[in-house]
Amino acid sequence: MKKHAIWLFIAAVGLAVSGGLLQWLMSSVEGLTAAYVFLDADILAKMFMLLILLLQFAVLGLGLAAVIMGRGRMNTPLFLVGLAAIGFGLLGAGYTVMTTQQIAARMGGVSFEITAPSYAGAALSATLGFFTATLAFVLRWLGDRRS
Repeated sequence: MKKHAIWLFIAAVGLAVSGGLLQWLMSSVEGLTAAYVFLDADILAKMFMLLILLLQFAVLGLGLAAVIMGRGRMNTPLFLVGLAAIGFGLLGAGYTVMTTQQIAARMGGVSFEITAPSYAGAALSATLGFFTATLAFVLRWLGDRRS
């Protein structure tokens, strides 16, 4: 049971940090919205974000089954989907930061307003992953409590 709480804590802290960073980046550049950040993202980063959104459907289905059936029957699938969401979110964020750094290095001196939407895309990818994982770990905990 302690292991469940640790993973839930990691996912919740990651969600708070990445969500706070996303909010700060979006408020620092005028007119920057989550929709614009998604549309401005690289095609591979969008693929990671959409994959995480598809994982949310799996989390909701498995979580509903876990809460209804109880006794921890869905612990392993929920845990694996939560870890996959974190992995895809961090992979998308890392890819976005890497490509942004490569482009900024080629161009020379680039202002913050130019790179902020790309960094916000990285934060959005991480936030989606940590949100999905937090949801999976909370539903896993609720399924255990129903035992």
